Parts: sequence; structure tokens; C-alpha cells
Amino acid sequence: VYVPDASRSVSVAQGLLSEQAANYIAELNADYEKVRQQHANKKQTPLWSLDKVRANKTPIDWTGHAPVRPKFIGRRVFRNFDLAELAKYIDWGPFFQTWDLAGPFPAILKDEIVGTEAQRVFSDGKRMLQRLIE
Repeated sequence: VYVPDASRSVSVAQGLLSEQAANYIAELNADYEKVRQQHANKKQTPLWSLDKVRANKTPIDWTGHAPVRPKFIGRRVFRNFDLAELAKYIDWGPFFQTWDLAGPFPAILKDEIVGTEAQRVFSDGKRMLQRLIE
């Protein structure tokens, strides 16, 4: 049984272990069949052959191109930078994706399906980040 995040695994396990397990499995099979049908009926995007793609390439003449020289080459080290200030600019989206919690931040925290788990994970992440800052 596919479970997209840990917050749903308990109810799935309960369904599989209950006296109504046969009905639960029948519902799962019906849901999976529906997903299979939707996928099978999805409009296919026509693919081009490699030869056609190469024939349609953008013509670029690189011989006359002179790339701009960067103002700085090498490594820059930022010392004594306020980590608490940097923490304000963290993009939390990939953090939630790592936990298979999909949705835009901060709306994911109020999501009716994954909101509770997202809040817990976010709280844990902020607490760990605070420990690193201190």
C-alpha cells in the first residue's frame, strides 16, 4: 500500500489489521484500478525523433561570442555573518519535500491532510536550526 507520508500510515495499518480488512483491501484495489485507468486514458504527448529534434535546433554562432569576464574568480569567505539573519531567508519548500510533504509554504502548515505533520516537522527543523545558530 502506497502511503505518501508517515502521518497516514497508522490509519492504513489499522485498516489492514481490522476485521474489515477485506473491504478495505477491496476499496484500495478499486482506487488503484481508477488510478490505472486515469493513467491509461491520459493524453499522450507526441515525442519527436532525435533526427527531427536535431533538425529543429536553434542556430547559434559561437565564433563571435566573447563571454563576460567575472569580476571575481575564486572563493569568498563571509566571516562573522549573523546566522539568525540568514535563517529568515530559508526556502522551506525542499525541506518539506524531503519529508514527502508536498505543498507551498506556509500554506502546507494549515493543510487538512498533512498540516499536522508539517507543523511537527517544521517545529523540529526550526528547533534544530536554532541549536546550530546558538
